[in-house]
Amino acid sequence: MRNTKTAATVKRAFLDGYRIINGIPYNPSGIKLNGIYKESNGVIYHVIHPYKSSPLIKVAQLVAFQKYGEEALKKDIVVRHLDGDSLNNLDENIAMGTQSDNMSDRNREDRLEHSIKAATNLRKFTDKEIEEMKDKHKQGWSYKMLMEHYGITSKGTMSYIINNKYKTKK
Repeated sequence: MRNTKTAATVKRAFLDGYRIINGIPYNPSGIKLNGIYKESNGVIYHVIHPYKSSPLIKVAQLVAFQKYGEEALKKDIVVRHLDGDSLNNLDENIAMGTQSDNMSDRNREDRLEHSIKAATNLRKFTDKEIEEMKDKHKQGWSYKMLMEHYGITSKGTMSYIINNKYKTKK
């Protein structure tokens, strides 16, 4: 879990008696909570807000704490939904692992779509600009000319663009 304030809230909620039973949150008095549905990075999660002055917590995080204890609160640990359904907070669907484990839970098509989206957000050039660079290189433009024209400072980057499949479309 990356956020220490959220981790502290998960632990406090558990110690105060908040529980998740069969994927459903309950307050310390045993009253079922409706919770809230929040979107994060395109994924919808069921969350609860146990304290006014604290962050929302994902129901899955509380399930993981109930199941694994302090291990679920470690910095580089994420809560995984084994079936890929972020709203399925049943004990048997919740596991802990690394972000790499979490990505491996996705099917191949979802992983590819996610990686393309991430790469696109980091990329400086559009597919059209990449194609222009490759075309100009075929027409005789040197790396140096291309680098100056497109504001690229690394010959390695230029080589990667020219020689690899540096595209966002399938």
